[in-house]
Amino acid sequence: MKPQFALRFCFAGIVKVAAMFVTHSKGKLMNYIKYYAGSIILVLLAGCYSPVTSVPSSTALQVIELKRQCGMCYVNNDYVVALHADGFVHFKWLDNTQTAEHNYFISQTAVDSLTAAFVANGIFSFEDSYESKYDSASGTIITISDGPEDAVTFTKGGQTKTITNIKMPPPELAKLLDGVDLIVNSAQWKKN
Repeated sequence: MKPQFALRFCFAGIVKVAAMFVTHSKGKLMNYIKYYAGSIILVLLAGCYSPVTSVPSSTALQVIELKRQCGMCYVNNDYVVALHADGFVHFKWLDNTQTAEHNYFISQTAVDSLTAAFVANGIFSFEDSYESKYDSASGTIITISDGPEDAVTFTKGGQTKTITNIKMPPPELAKLLDGVDLIVNSAQWKKN
């Protein structure tokens, strides 16, 4: 029984027991006391209940950290999400309007498939920054100075790769970053 229903159930029992005292129906009084005793005990014990105040955490190695900054966006959705080897996820807002942090776990299978995708797509061979790209059609370098800026750090097998200033990523890298958001379900915390 959920505590709020138990409380209502117990309150109803207390009201009926009080009514029995007023009307002096002692036979019915004992039946009501027996009937509502479980709820009364539950409510009394609820006063002794102390909710768990510790936040889930992990001592496992952090394998992926994804930082998303939208730049000149109307709605500020800047955040960082860290994924640990045991499936622990830490989501934190980076803007001034949202101070919430969320800690939760995802399945080990999801962690393994995501890290395997990073390795299979050659994460360690990507450049260290994607702030600009060469446009072969025009022969110029295209640079974005105020657009979205992402960063990712990936660690596996003693190697760590950090890619910053991700404004114009190659499609393979963009898919990996979107895959992190999808698997850790960042959308549940993001603003519209």
